[in-house]
Amino acid sequence: MPTRKSHRPADFASLAGKVATRLKPPFLIVLGSPREVVDLAAQLPSSDITCFQLDLFQAERIKRELPELGVQAEVIASADLWDLPKKFQTAIFPVPFGGERHLKLDMVEQAYHVLAPQGTFIVLSPYERDDFFAGAIKKIFGKMHCPMGSDKVIYWSQVGPDKPRRRHEVAFEVRVDDTTSCRFLSRPGTFSYGRFDNGARALVEAVEVKEGERLADLGCGVGANGIITARKLGPNGFVAFADSNLRALAVAEINARALGVPHFQTYASHALLGLP
Repeated sequence: MPTRKSHRPADFASLAGKVATRLKPPFLIVLGSPREVVDLAAQLPSSDITCFQLDLFQAERIKRELPELGVQAEVIASADLWDLPKKFQTAIFPVPFGGERHLKLDMVEQAYHVLAPQGTFIVLSPYERDDFFAGAIKKIFGKMHCPMGSDKVIYWSQVGPDKPRRRHEVAFEVRVDDTTSCRFLSRPGTFSYGRFDNGARALVEAVEVKEGERLADLGCGVGANGIITARKLGPNGFVAFADSNLRALAVAEINARALGVPHFQTYASHALLGLP
């Protein structure tokens, strides 16, 4: 098990001094809390910075906080890191305490495909001993480096030759009734990854809808609640799937189409008031 540090390095100087020759623009900051992302961006030696988030709320907070430190950076929220429109020379992943193991691995995997040739991937781990990232980076990038004197909180590697993309995802089955079950796709970073939790099941069992009604699945995750309930709405019912997590919305749409929901639409959460 990794050992948690009591703090993250107070500023970027500790990183810059150890991997300074690797810090080349354009820069990409992968996930991270809004304040941490802004502090990190403020200390990069260029304004050619992109901040990636899965969640619209996090992205909006970063946009609001960047001007407070006079930092210029582009903030992009997207379902997948490898869908960003350009390549980067340096990608930095400020890893949170705790967090989802599968999402961390997914970000390492996808970072490989957004780096330019010989681009550098840097992980800032909050743990004094972190065997997870050492193994993950070596497996995906081929080599892993840990600068001397860094207390193993900094790992870096360089991208190699092109290789096939490998998506991290699992499917889970939900028993709807005595004769029917539904199979749902799930990807890291979405609510209740890989399972149908008890709270969602209780909600589905308690909800009362009538044929032809319109249903809003707020905070839809991968869409399981709305899709199962849609069976009671009949061919004329409508389901609106809404979430701030763009990966969740993308997967909810895949699941809704695969399971035959006749009428539905996905909405980013801030667009709820515009539902038709």
